[in-house]
Amino acid sequence: MHFDTDRIINILIVAALALVILIFLVFFARITDTSNPYRKAADMDDTYSPWQPWIRLR
Repeated sequence: MHFDTDRIINILIVAALALVILIFLVFFARITDTSNPYRKAADMDDTYSPWQPWIRLR
């Protein structure tokens, strides 16, 4: 049984590059998460609301 080492090394390099790209994409997706800050356990009635600044004066 003969193993072609060049082919195995090329497959390993491609697999490693694909893994690095996948990890980078997941990390980049987590950094650029622009979800609504009010959904992160903030109370809509008690926090400052920039689009209705006079609601607390009632």
